[in-house]
Amino acid sequence: PTFTLVNEYRREDGARMYHVDCYRLSGEADAWTTGLDDLFDQGVVVIEWPERIGGALPAARLWVAIDDLGGDNRRFVFSASGERAGELIDGLGNV
Repeated sequence: PTFTLVNEYRREDGARMYHVDCYRLSGEADAWTTGLDDLFDQGVVVIEWPERIGGALPAARLWVAIDDLGGDNRRFVFSASGERAGELIDGLGNV
């Protein structure tokens, strides 16, 4: 079977977002073979299953955990490492 590791989305202004699904990766070495490190310089990178690639993640990052509260209710929990990620959280205010 085939599957997509990276989906790229572009806005009309040229900004890019990459959705990376690491579920089928078996570790950090697999992440390097996908060219993941090149994506970090090209736009926003959203990674599912980041725990599967450990050391391939940048030190500065914004973590978003989504808790299922039942039904259609979700809670988003943000945590940051690095100055820019902290600024992003500060900019969220009380949304």
